[in-house]
This record gives sequence, structure tokens and C-alpha cells, in this order.
Amino acid sequence: MADRNTYSEIMKYEDLCNTPEKKLKVYIKDDLNGDYRIQNAKPASKGYLNISKATLFRWIKEGKFPEPKRLSPKVVVWSKFEIDEWLEKNNLKVSK
Repeated sequence: MADRNTYSEIMKYEDLCNTPEKKLKVYIKDDLNGDYRIQNAKPASKGYLNISKATLFRWIKEGKFPEPKRLSPKVVVWSKFEIDEWLEKNNLKVSK
């Protein structure tokens, strides 16, 4: 088994959680100047754990999921090794 301190792959919450679809939207700011902003569409994605972001944060708060490592005040990550170890310990499977 790999060394626990080896962080060969890190995962952000975007990698772990499902992301809902975002439809294309166009916002017109000013009719006179023709200025506008386009928000790009994004397809839905299925995360490694197949759960919502709210579920992930609830599990962390309740102590049911490993604590994340902070790379900066706004960036938190988990070791894929720790996630897989947690899944094995709790007899859970990853989404395919």
C-alpha cells in the first residue's frame, strides 16, 4: 500500500462533488452602447463521490469525512489516497 504522506494526486471539492448544468445566459447592460456579458454554458458533471457540495460540507462539519488540507485561505484539497482509504473503511464505492 502507498505511503500515507505521499500526495501523488490531490482533489478539490469540484472533483469530489457533482456539478449541476449551467445553461447559456446573455445579459445586456446598455442598449445605447451595445455592451453585454455572456455567461458560458457548462454541462453537468459527476464527481468522484457522486454527492452534492452541501453533503460534503455537512459530512466534514459532522466529522464523518476527512478534514481538508488548506493550500491557501481559499483553496482546500484532499489527498486521493485519504479519500480512497476513507471509502474502503466505510465500505463505500466511487461513482463510475
